[in-house]
Amino acid sequence: MLQEQKIAHLGAYLLMKSGGVMNYMKLLKLMYLSEREHLAQTGLSQTGDHLFSMDNGPVLSGTYDFIKRNDPNSPWGQMITKQGYNVSLIKSVSIEALDELCLLDQDILDEVWRQFGDYSEWDLVAHTHKHCSEWQDPEGTSLPIRYEAVFEAFGFKKEKISQLLQQMDAEKGLSMIFSRS
Repeated sequence: MLQEQKIAHLGAYLLMKSGGVMNYMKLLKLMYLSEREHLAQTGLSQTGDHLFSMDNGPVLSGTYDFIKRNDPNSPWGQMITKQGYNVSLIKSVSIEALDELCLLDQDILDEVWRQFGDYSEWDLVAHTHKHCSEWQDPEGTSLPIRYEAVFEAFGFKKEKISQLLQQMDAEKGLSMIFSRS
């Protein structure tokens, strides 16, 4: 289940690291790399977002939609706005205000920033094309990326992948039950 508030907090955290402004494609790539690392470490989605291959590499499709929509009434739009090719924090935010993020989320984001914070958006496009083997060239369209492909990219064995996919399905079912109450 898509966790828009958490996605907004993940984006805000990375924007805080960059001084409050960043190219939106760079933010999308950093958030994808964070989601990918979270999957590798926990076997669970960090965001509940859908993974897609696009011409410029893999993206979280719901996050991309939030950026494009730029809706000031949404959880994303209350924290982050898009102007041209950049996204920025609407106002100064404290770490404490980003209460959807656990310590693991922050650790993963810090590591992604340490490794890739100095990359340009085009460096990140090249990196994800080369190092994210789950990405497939969609030739002008978009293609869904299966979680199984991400786990395979990390070298997980078939049995482990099967367990992780079952765990994800169970987590998704629980999320749906609790979201109705």
